[in-house]
Amino acid sequence: MALSSSFDPATGIITVRVTGTMTVAEVERFIADLPAVPSLGARADTIWDLDAYDFSSATKSLFEHFIERRQSIPERALARLALVASSDLGFGMCRMYQLMSEAHGNVPEGQINVFRDTKEATAWLAKPET
Repeated sequence: MALSSSFDPATGIITVRVTGTMTVAEVERFIADLPAVPSLGARADTIWDLDAYDFSSATKSLFEHFIERRQSIPERALARLALVASSDLGFGMCRMYQLMSEAHGNVPEGQINVFRDTKEATAWLAKPET
């Protein structure tokens, strides 16, 4: 598994790229090592580029951990999250995460969206929130 991130100061968007598989422990280490963006804090909108992620390794418990983790940082509820997966399996799994997050009440409807490419995701995040 490899996780990498970048921050675009012009847009205020953090992009996280995932390749291969990932475990809860690996994601926790990655999150702990992410530098804070002082001007945005936890509010920074984020793109998770999951095009190279191996969705066959994803489990319900991994998704539930992400949902609980986001709930543990209330400020993240203000940040929009764009999930990118071009494969049908990946897109469907990301939609499942979106629906589970909304059902658990940790994000308002419309704060998470799923896209087939990063261009679409970036365009969505560039639009002012309604």
